Amino acid sequence: PGSGKTLIAKAVVNETDAYFTHISGPEIMGKFYGESLVGEERVLVMKNGYLERRPIAEIVASREPGLQVPCFSSDGTVQFGKVTGFYAHPFHGRLLRVRTASGRSIRVTDDHSLFTLDSRGIRTVKTSELVPHRSFVAIPKHLPFVPEPLEKIDLCALLKGHEDVVVRGPWVQRLIRQAISRLGCDQCAATLGMSKKYLSDLRTRPVGIRLSRLHRLVDAAKLAMQPTEMMLFSVGGQRDLPAILSLTEDLCLFFGLWLAEGSFSKGRTVRLSVHEDEARVVIALCERLFGKVTCYHARNAKGVDILVSSRLLVIVMETLGFVSGARRKCIPSFVYNFSRTNLAALLRGYYSGDGSVNRATPAPQVEASTVSFDLADDLCYVLTFFGIVANVYDRSSEQSKRICFADSKNLERFLEIGFLDVSKNALIQQYLAQGPVSRRDRIPLTAVQERLGTSIRQWKGLAGIGSEALKKRSGSLAALLSPALDGDLFWDQVVAIEELSDQPECVYDISVEPGENFIAGFGGVFAHNSEARLRKVFEDAQAHAPAI
Repeated sequence: PGSGKTLIAKAVVNETDAYFTHISGPEIMGKFYGESLVGEERVLVMKNGYLERRPIAEIVASREPGLQVPCFSSDGTVQFGKVTGFYAHPFHGRLLRVRTASGRSIRVTDDHSLFTLDSRGIRTVKTSELVPHRSFVAIPKHLPFVPEPLEKIDLCALLKGHEDVVVRGPWVQRLIRQAISRLGCDQCAATLGMSKKYLSDLRTRPVGIRLSRLHRLVDAAKLAMQPTEMMLFSVGGQRDLPAILSLTEDLCLFFGLWLAEGSFSKGRTVRLSVHEDEARVVIALCERLFGKVTCYHARNAKGVDILVSSRLLVIVMETLGFVSGARRKCIPSFVYNFSRTNLAALLRGYYSGDGSVNRATPAPQVEASTVSFDLADDLCYVLTFFGIVANVYDRSSEQSKRICFADSKNLERFLEIGFLDVSKNALIQQYLAQGPVSRRDRIPLTAVQERLGTSIRQWKGLAGIGSEALKKRSGSLAALLSPALDGDLFWDQVVAIEELSDQPECVYDISVEPGENFIAGFGGVFAHNSEARLRKVFEDAQAHAPAI
């Protein structure tokens, strides 16, 4: 309620095959077969205003009403569309992985359709018909933020079943007194598993009670939890956190720094490892958020470890989805629901800790490396909220991913994020002040070659043409192709199509209104759905029986 959202809690339920769409009859099954994704491919999906990435098999199994996904409309704008159908098919045929020049990829059946651009405009094309180094497919260039950004987290609800969390505050005493008036002392003491003497202390003194026990009592007495005036502690810990945790810009910056160079130590300490040049700023940030911290300066090195001793903070971060271990890190789902300011702060923290500006390239190149493939995948998505299309490269020698971008359009948008180190921001500003021409956006040459006539010679041998060059050469043609040029779509060149040996039991698809498209795969690729069109054909046939 109110101007923003509060994350209460999230439950993941494993559904049964009974929720799958079953098509009877081998011939009809053949009509619906194909154009599907492997179950592990994650799709960007929103339920009740909460955006996250979920495996498509889980989405199809749940068949939850009211789901929405980002999809593009006829004008090339990405908006939220309604999921109207869920489909699962036995797998037959070939499974392909489509890889693009920007480092994105998606695993689909050979009959599945992606989106391309040709002389007829935006259209679908089967993956088996794509040609490496000549074909282009649509990926998102910009994603919309959720309508109501997440502003607060109800830790009382989030940590409801955690036995190591203690709660205290004026509302605890009031709840105890209200429960006693409804249930009596004996039943309250039995529900809490404590003596009536300790129950008396809870009623009159500001002593703590385990959060899990308080929840049991509140449920038994049919009362409402009032977390606004409660403080949470860990068992044996002194640091506290408010039961309603506000997602401030400072806290989101801290989360980003942890994603870059953070870890948990023995389950009781949050550790940040930073460069000594940034230590003073980061120490001040941590002390504003959590109080006194401990610092260790590395010998004969320029690194500083900043330690926040708080078992409760570790519990909260782990429950929210922050995973320790360089290869296991990822961006937690709740981050996708940040406001623009808070998401910029998180990315600022990450790039300040793990990023750099490469000045050896013609344009300053912002880059970061990670050994976590999931984190690289997530970064591609969250950067797209700011209109940044990043490239991902494999670093085989280190088994890591490098995420980078250098074009002026990307750099201009990145300044909204920036680094904590102002000298790095100054390098980007100085470059942009020179008015460089953007070469980021390209479209397939096959989409315009018939209309360009003899002027096509200057691009002979190329697969694509820069949109800025096309606008200068042919304003009328650029206006005709405006959804493809100026919308939220980026045309990414296909560089490889690999046949995979995997043999999944089922493959999956969803139907979306409008547009019949959704975003899936590593880094984000627009996938098409034509199940709805095929299903409509069969529904019309049934309505006009005995048609086949």
